[in-house]
This record gives sequence, C-alpha cells and structure tokens, in this order.
Amino acid sequence: MRDNKVFDVSNILIMDDRSSEVEVKVIALENDCSYLRVDNSQNIFNFSMLHNLAVHALQSRSKNLKEIILWSSDLWADNPETLPSLYHKHIDNDNTITGTKLIYPTQDFLYFRSDRIDTVQYAGSMFGPRPGEKGLFALHMFRGYPKDDPKVNCDKGELFITAAFLIIDSEWFIKTGGLCPSLKASYQDVDICLRANEQNKRVMYYGKDIHLYHYENYTLENRFEIMGEQMISDKLWYRGFWEPARVKKLLYVNEK
Repeated sequence: MRDNKVFDVSNILIMDDRSSEVEVKVIALENDCSYLRVDNSQNIFNFSMLHNLAVHALQSRSKNLKEIILWSSDLWADNPETLPSLYHKHIDNDNTITGTKLIYPTQDFLYFRSDRIDTVQYAGSMFGPRPGEKGLFALHMFRGYPKDDPKVNCDKGELFITAAFLIIDSEWFIKTGGLCPSLKASYQDVDICLRANEQNKRVMYYGKDIHLYHYENYTLENRFEIMGEQMISDKLWYRGFWEPARVKKLLYVNEK
C-alpha cells in the first residue's frame, strides 16, 4: 500500500477483528496507521458491524469526513495511479458508490490455482437463481475472463459491487444506516448497493485499463467452515429483504 501511494491518498484505519497470531497493532502503528481492535462476547465475525464501527470512529475524529473506502486485507494495488484515478472518478462523477475491476494475482501464492492467474475475479454482476434456491442472488459476471476483454475492460453502471473494494459517499452511508448488521458474513454489499440503486444513486464500475488485485478469501482460508451457519442465516435474511419482485423492479423498467 505504501509503495503504491495509497497512504498519500487516504488515511488508513486498520480494523483488527480478534487477531491472535499476528501483532496487527504493532504493524499498524509502525506504519502510522490508526488502529481499532474489536472483540465481542459471542466471538463471531460480523463484517457489517466492523465497518459501521470504523466509520463511526472516523466520523468522531473528523467532522469533514467525505468518502470512505472499504479495502479488504486480501486486496492490493500494483500501480501508484490506481487509487487516485478511482477517487477522482468517484468525485468528478458525483458517485455514491464506486468499484473497479478485481483481478486474481500473478504472484505464485501457496494454494493458488494456476488457471486463474491474472484473470478476472470481479467485473460486474448479474442477478439470477441458484440451484435449489428461491430468490434472485447477485452473481459475479465474467469470472476467469482475460482482464483486457472488452466486456470487462470498460466503465458502466452496476446494481452490485463487491465490498472487497468500495468507495462510498460517507454522508449517504451514515444517513442510510450503513451496512446491515443482520447480514454478518455475506450479502451486506449486495444490500447496500441495491438500496443505493433504489434511491437512484450512482453506483459505478470502472474497469477501463484499471484494476486492483484480489486474492479472494486468502486471509480467511477456511471461511466457509468458520462461518457456515452465519452465511446460511445471511442468505435467509437477504431473501427476506430482497424478494424477487423487489429486485425485478431494478432489473426491468416498469416492473410490477
């Protein structure tokens, strides 16, 4: 992050979620980052509350907070112009939510699948059913595509952008209630993007000759084992909030 000028563009707050093996606080303070550790009596992961607490902490320190950036621990830039470019696109176009193309890494990481190297991890969304499931779910489009394919190497409006990287207007984020705490491990990014679209806010994907690298779930290697029950609960909450008829109103003009 320092090599690619992320520190020059933003103030970094490291959210430490119950770490035990790594001295996250030491690393954060050695790099002049703010640090906030969150523990909870139930010892559960809640992505939404972690980010809501972070925004509250930032707002309490700065009344001029304009934008927030959600940046996962398994994501990084490889170009010092990437974040400044995305930030200016967000501001210049009066976006509410901004995302970008995410690419699987080129580095030879342990356990990484060679067939995914330097290909698309996220480049847009579609909504559809899942086998054996009721509801309309957000699905990543073009996963595994070459990063320069015309379908992903473009800029476009979106219904859903993954929370691995999001730039969000902070005033709107706070006013709308932030991320939904009932969605602990998944679907909270779908929910907030759909809410923004319902309010006719600009939700934009920028993928034209720009990207970030995302080693999906690398820092949560056994994510599905740890959070299996939470993710089932999230799916039920999501289906309750976003019934197909509600989603279809965003997919089709004049859908009843």
